[in-house]
Amino acid sequence: MEIKDIINIAAIVLSPIIAVLVTIFLQNRSDKKKEKIAIIKSLLSTGHYLYSDEIIRSYNLIDIVFKDDKDVRAKWKLYYEALCNESLQYQVRLDKKLDLILAMCKSVNYKNITAQDLQRVYVPKGFAEDGEKQRKYTDMQYQGMELLMQMLQKQAGEMGNK
Repeated sequence: MEIKDIINIAAIVLSPIIAVLVTIFLQNRSDKKKEKIAIIKSLLSTGHYLYSDEIIRSYNLIDIVFKDDKDVRAKWKLYYEALCNESLQYQVRLDKKLDLILAMCKSVNYKNITAQDLQRVYVPKGFAEDGEKQRKYTDMQYQGMELLMQMLQKQAGEMGNK
């Protein structure tokens, strides 16, 4: 058997293995980028809310999904500290949030995104009004339940005294 035959056999055996490994590598890289983009989309699409389940879930995934990006993790740490510091003004927190999202965009090669782009949030007037009505309704329900609990406790106390 000549060296040429050995090379051909090696190529026939190794080619599919190398192709599979390259495919797995590219798929993993694509999946990681999709996870990053999903978090960015989540934060941007819910930008009109201060907090929601989706926003909280996205923030809690940053350290895992962006584990290899030191800039994003550093910006997340600064924003997290700002969120935990109740004495900071809203604008300071907003600036840190924008810094974080810009770093996340840079991480996935969205290089032409600016702070002005991120600050452009569309919220229809009726949507904001509906949210305020919902908040008031929820507050009224809570107050009604507290009043009911007080009345029931008072009745139970009166029944216990008889």
